[in-house]
Amino acid sequence: ERKKWVLEWPGQVVLLGSQIYWTRDIAEALRNEKSNPGSVKKAAEKCDRQLKEIIELVRGDLTPLQRKTLSALVVMDVHNRDVARKLAEDGVSSERDFSWLSQLRATYELKKVQKDDGSYDRKE
Repeated sequence: ERKKWVLEWPGQVVLLGSQIYWTRDIAEALRNEKSNPGSVKKAAEKCDRQLKEIIELVRGDLTPLQRKTLSALVVMDVHNRDVARKLAEDGVSSERDFSWLSQLRATYELKKVQKDDGSYDRKE
């Protein structure tokens, strides 16, 4: 659960992980928008819910480091929510739309690496 892991990991990990998940969720919504209208709007609503959860945490008892991490996360979440809302309002339904391409996105790819013996290993 996001409310839990944002308090357990270092700030940079939290911010990057959140951005990766946001990118994945919005990209998936855009891919589904034509076959399932409203997918982007639902993704924007999820962003809003997640932001509210983090704001609740900020109002609670936190260490100074947790507060700094969550303050930065709130800024990112507000921006991501606004982007998702704008995509929904504009009816964007493709990952190739400039409105999406112009956003800073973070992804993670798992790659296979061939070893000297010809076998494959996962490299992260």
